[in-house]
Amino acid sequence: MSRLWLISYILTVAALISFGIFFLYINEGYICTFFTFETGGKMKVRTFRELKDDGLRADAIFTNNKNQWKSIYDEVKDWVWLNWPKWIEEKPAWFD
Repeated sequence: MSRLWLISYILTVAALISFGIFFLYINEGYICTFFTFETGGKMKVRTFRELKDDGLRADAIFTNNKNQWKSIYDEVKDWVWLNWPKWIEEKPAWFD
């Protein structure tokens, strides 16, 4: 039994050291992404509202579960109805 505890301690220390090294080498701009209370759905809504490029907005919304952005369904629907004629005419690469 004591051998199992020794292995457990060693693995715990190794994991903590690995985690520490990871945070030392990560780009500082991304550290905040590990410590946020923002849900995935809220992030999708924020991303959709902040982006100006139609292709990026479409990717942020339509490549994810509808439940994540159902709170802004009417906003997305209005955006699509407003831009649909333009997309049909211009045929952007993402609108395939």
